[in-house]
Amino acid sequence: IYQPITISEVASVLGISDRYLYNLFIQYEGCSPKQYLTELRLSHARSLLINSNYAITEIAASVGFYDVLTFSRFFSKNEGMSPTKYRQTMSSG
Repeated sequence: IYQPITISEVASVLGISDRYLYNLFIQYEGCSPKQYLTELRLSHARSLLINSNYAITEIAASVGFYDVLTFSRFFSKNEGMSPTKYRQTMSSG
């Protein structure tokens, strides 16, 4: 089950500062922790949309969104189309 967590909480558990954690992400991943998490969520959502028959609501919850409308906006903003359209496009392609 997805539990929201902040960058500060991750840094605290690791015993490092927020800034140091940010710098580590930039150095080793080439992006900020927020950008990394966004891509991770999108990647998982894309995979589920293509490779499963889960409802959009279930996919939204599995990537940390309990409001399907918020998930749809997030997905559309980052992918340029709605989750439903993405699924249709990728399964017919």
